[in-house]
Amino acid sequence: MTSQDIFAGPILRRAQQDLVTIWLATTRPLSLKFSVRINGNRDWMGHDEQPRRVRLFPKLYCYLARISPLNGQHFPTNQLLEYSIAERIFGNDDYSAFEEIVSDDSLAYGDLNLPSFFLQTPGNKLNALYGSCRKIHDKNGGTSDALSFGDSLIKENIKNFDNRPSLLCLGGDQIYADDVHDYCFGEIAKLTAKFSDGYAEKLPGGLSLPGKGKRQDFVTKNANFTSGSAQNHLITLADYAAMYGLILNDHNWSRVGTPEAQALGFRPPEISIFVLALGAVRRLLANVPTYMIFDDHDVTDDWNLSVKWTNDVKASALGKRIVANALAAYWLFQGWGNDPDIFDTVLSTLVDTIEQRENNYEALETQLWTFDKWEFFAPSYPLIYFLNTRTDRGFKDGIKAMDPNAPAYLKSVKSWMDTLARLKTLLTKQSGDYPLVLVAPGPVFGFHFLDDLQALISAIAGPYPLDFESWAANKDHLYLFLRICGDKNVVLLSGDVHYGFTSTVKFSTFDDDLLRQAIRMYPDLVLPKRGTGDTPTYKFLYASKFIQLTSSALKNFASDATRTLSGIDNGLSLLIRLNDFRPATYANGEFTVYEPGLETFVVLTEEQAKPSNLVRQRVNDALNAPYIDAHNLGFLTIDKQVITHCFYTPSGKQFERTWNFANESYWT
Repeated sequence: MTSQDIFAGPILRRAQQDLVTIWLATTRPLSLKFSVRINGNRDWMGHDEQPRRVRLFPKLYCYLARISPLNGQHFPTNQLLEYSIAERIFGNDDYSAFEEIVSDDSLAYGDLNLPSFFLQTPGNKLNALYGSCRKIHDKNGGTSDALSFGDSLIKENIKNFDNRPSLLCLGGDQIYADDVHDYCFGEIAKLTAKFSDGYAEKLPGGLSLPGKGKRQDFVTKNANFTSGSAQNHLITLADYAAMYGLILNDHNWSRVGTPEAQALGFRPPEISIFVLALGAVRRLLANVPTYMIFDDHDVTDDWNLSVKWTNDVKASALGKRIVANALAAYWLFQGWGNDPDIFDTVLSTLVDTIEQRENNYEALETQLWTFDKWEFFAPSYPLIYFLNTRTDRGFKDGIKAMDPNAPAYLKSVKSWMDTLARLKTLLTKQSGDYPLVLVAPGPVFGFHFLDDLQALISAIAGPYPLDFESWAANKDHLYLFLRICGDKNVVLLSGDVHYGFTSTVKFSTFDDDLLRQAIRMYPDLVLPKRGTGDTPTYKFLYASKFIQLTSSALKNFASDATRTLSGIDNGLSLLIRLNDFRPATYANGEFTVYEPGLETFVVLTEEQAKPSNLVRQRVNDALNAPYIDAHNLGFLTIDKQVITHCFYTPSGKQFERTWNFANESYWT
C-alpha cells in the first residue's frame, strides 16, 4: 500500500468508548486491518480485520472499519488514542506502509507517527468545530479555506484536551454538484477516466452525456432541475465520486507542470488556494471524529424546495437517476460513517444494488429515493443531533398540498414525530443540566429584514431564484418546531447562508387554537404543559431559550447586498404575535401591542390579545457576534449550561461570546 493507492482518507468518523469507525477509499482492492490503541502503548486495544468494502468502480473501493475494543474493554476517555491500518499479506499484518504514508503525506501532528484523537469524558466540557458550504472555486470570499483552520487548532493543542476539539460537524454543501468550474470539470473527467477504467454509465432514455459547459439546458429540460449555475452539473455516479476525490485529497489533482495539468490549461488562483489547503484539511479529517449531513448542493440547488420541484424531478427518468447517484455518493463518502448501525438492516442490499447497478439501476433509485433514516446523533456529551431537512419534507400546511410551488415544510409532521420519539429516548441518557444541541443546515433564526425581503421578492419571482426555503419561509412549520421544543434550552448549529453570526431567542407558547389543534391531531405529542378546559384560554404555558450559532461559509461568498441588509437588524427585536405579526412586549400577563392605525401602543390582556406565541430575538447586539462574511469555522464549548463560541477566520479568532442558560438576562 502506497500513497498512490489512496483515493481519499483516511477519515476518522464515529468515535465512542465501544466503537471507532474509520473510512478509506482506495484505487485497488486491498486486504486491510484497522487497529486502535493508546498512544505510547505497544499493544492494540481493538481491531477490525474484515472491514466492509464496496466496489464502486473497477479502480475505486470504499471501506468502513468498525473497531471495537477487545475482551469487553472500553476505549478510555481523555487519553490520546491513535490508529493504524495494516495491509494483510500472506497472513502477515504490515503496518509499516501506512506509517510511511502518514509520514509522506503529513497525516499526523507534531512528533506523532500516527493519526490521533481523544474521547471526551462525559461531564467534561465539550469542544466542537462546525461549518458548511465549501465551494472549490469561490473567488470573492478571500484567500482561504476555513476548514483548514481546524487543523491549526489541533496542531496547537495535540495533547491539551481542554482546548482540542473532540469532534467536527459538517452541516451541508460539502460539495457543489451544480456549480462546477470549467477547470474542475476537466479534473473530474481526468479522474473518472482513471478509476472507471473504460466503464461508462448508460443514461436513461438513451441520452448522451454532454461535455464541458453544455449541461445547463440538458439538466433543465431532461431532469427538471432549477439551478441557474448548472453548466457543468454532475450527472453520473462517477462525476459525484470524482468530486469527492477532489475535495478530500490533493493527490487527485493534476500536478502543476505535468502534461495533464497543461492540457487542462491555466489553474485559476482561487482553485490553487483550495488545493494548497487540502493537505491541512486531509490531516484534520484524519484526526478528529467527523460527522456530516447533506444540504441541497450535495445533490443539486433547490433539492426538494417545493412539492412541485420534487414531483417534477421524480417524474423525470434523468432527474431520478441524478438524485440517486448523488445520494449513493453521499452515503459512501459522508453518510455511512455517521452511524453505521442505522444502515445495518439495508446494508447488504444497498451494497449489492450499488455494485450491480448497471443490471438494475431502478432498484438503486427506488432504494435511495425511499430511504428515510438519514438523521443521526454524534455520541458527545451532550449529544449533537443532526436534522434531515431535505428528503422528508412536508407540504405547505403540513397535511396536504395547498400550493405545490410554495416552500415545503423542511420536515414533515410525521418526520418530526419520529425525531421526537428518538430524542425522547436519547435525552434520558444525559443530565437535564445540558442543552439540546441540534444541527439544522439552515439557520432557524436569521435576520428579520433579510427574511422579509426574501419573502417579498420570492412572492413576485417565485421561490427558486433566491432559494426561498428557509425556516422563515414557512412560519407555520417554524412555530411547530419551536412549540415541540417545549421548555428546553436549545443550541442550534447552522450554516448555508454564506455568512456567520450568532443570535439569542426566547420563544413563549400560549394556549391557543393552533396548539390545541396540534394536540388533537397528535395526542402522543409530549409537551411540558397544556391548556385546561374545553376552549383556549390564551394563558402563557411555557418558554424555550435558543442560541443560534451560524458558521458559514468555509469557502463561499455572500453578496454585498446581504451584508448591507443584515445591518438593518440591530439589538433587541420586539416580541411578535403570530396572528398579525404586530410588535408587542409581554410582562405579567399583559401585552403592550403596537396599533398601526393609532400609531401607538395599547395594553391588552392575554384574553384580549389572543396570542399564539411570542418571539424575542437578540441579533447584532453586544451579547452576540455580528454579521461576518469572511470565510469562517465555528468553534463552541459546552460546559453544562455555559456556552462559549467564536469564529476562526483569516484574521484569527474573532467574536468570542459566552452565554449562560441559567441567567435569564441573556434572553431579555
